[in-house]
Amino acid sequence: MKAELNSSTQTFVAVQAYTEAGPGDLSRKVLAQNRLNPVPKVLLTTDKLEILDIDKNFFQDIPVGYLNVVTATFSSYDHSVYWFNEGNELLVFNIETECKSKRVSFR
Repeated sequence: MKAELNSSTQTFVAVQAYTEAGPGDLSRKVLAQNRLNPVPKVLLTTDKLEILDIDKNFFQDIPVGYLNVVTATFSSYDHSVYWFNEGNELLVFNIETECKSKRVSFR
């Protein structure tokens, strides 16, 4: 038997044998996980910041402001881009909420 499972789901599975003598005991339940492992997003830095979602073939511009980006990184844990600008400010942009905020300024 083959079941079509949705991606990123958890299913409990148990088996039971049937023979001419009748049904056997039900096995203990086992957790089966069908996890989707998408291609990671790529952070592109040139004169601006962009996120490239390879699965969706989609670019998302990150609003950095008027100061140039010095260094940047992407966190898949919280779906955010972090960067330092020329003004020594640490900024963050959450991709899911599309909210940008300044975390700290080192002036």
